[in-house]
Amino acid sequence: VSVDGAEQSGNLFHHQGRLSIEPELLKRVEVNAGAGRATDGPGALGGAIKFETKDAQALLSGGEQFGGNVKAGYYSNNSAYKTSASLYGNVTEDWGVLASFSYKDSNNIVDGNGDEQEYSDSKQKFALVKLSGNLTDTQKLSVSYDYSDDNGEKLNRPHWVPSKKNAALQQETGRQTLTLNHQIAVSDYVNIDTTIYTNEQTLTHKDHPRWGTSAGSMNTYGGKVFNTSQLGNHSLIVGVDVKQDNAKLNTGGSDSTEKGTVYGVFAQNDWQATEQLLLTAGARYDTYKLTDSKDVEFDSNGFSPNVGATFTVIDGLDLFASYAKAFRGQQTKELFVLDYRQNDPNRKPEKASNAEVGAKYYNNGFSAGITLFDS
Repeated sequence: VSVDGAEQSGNLFHHQGRLSIEPELLKRVEVNAGAGRATDGPGALGGAIKFETKDAQALLSGGEQFGGNVKAGYYSNNSAYKTSASLYGNVTEDWGVLASFSYKDSNNIVDGNGDEQEYSDSKQKFALVKLSGNLTDTQKLSVSYDYSDDNGEKLNRPHWVPSKKNAALQQETGRQTLTLNHQIAVSDYVNIDTTIYTNEQTLTHKDHPRWGTSAGSMNTYGGKVFNTSQLGNHSLIVGVDVKQDNAKLNTGGSDSTEKGTVYGVFAQNDWQATEQLLLTAGARYDTYKLTDSKDVEFDSNGFSPNVGATFTVIDGLDLFASYAKAFRGQQTKELFVLDYRQNDPNRKPEKASNAEVGAKYYNNGFSAGITLFDS
């Protein structure tokens, strides 16, 4: 999962998620199911979900220079309200700024029987600030800051009922993502995209009756550079990426840490062999390094290849088939087991394969399709 190219890495706590984006700020969402293209990123065993947010220029139309929107909502089920406000505009001829903030205050949920579900209330804050513009006629730059905060008294495992093993406690969840994206388009052969990002995700359980306060953080630093070339009937993407995850859990005053790094190189080619036939092929090679909380080190590397074909039978009707493999080396464990779950010294990498055949049809707004797959 990535937001504007910044990977949302790691697993904080398997009972909770941590990603939320206001829908009106989304430019597009790309969903690739199953092992697929080399551009999906390292370790994409089950596919990839890529969120891309809008910038000020995408929200302005015609000759507009400034704009904004305000949204308010009320939820009767949990007596909740939500407000959000966004402002955007051109600060110069070439540069624009978007700033958005949302707040949601929820009481406990009432179920279908009219019973109140304790500890389901929360207070949530979300913010996005994005500066974007043209450096030159051929270069674009955007810098964004994405923030979320969710506080409340919740059960240790929020989706389970209260019990002696599932106490209520104050919890704080946060995410801060800083991303820089740069694009330069020189010719059909040179179109370079660069992404640099840092991502901090935190989860704190305060004053647990058995374990006290546990504060976990996942800090990810990464970057990706790739070039897209149009070579006749070929569209070729070649690039490299790197990512480092630093996991830390403080429980009872002691720290448990793990550091995982992955380096990757990838290539993906789309060849329009005939007017009706599109062939695709690509691969990525990734090297993983992990140092766990007991200073046990893991090293692994592997290929993730893919091939595919799409044949246009008639205008709007496509038949397709593809096969792909994905490799994922040893990565950091879930944050909230860092202090008591140990890696097996013989822990192996993970592998996935995905084969698909199907058909899709689109005509004047009507679409239909069928896919058979084996993953």
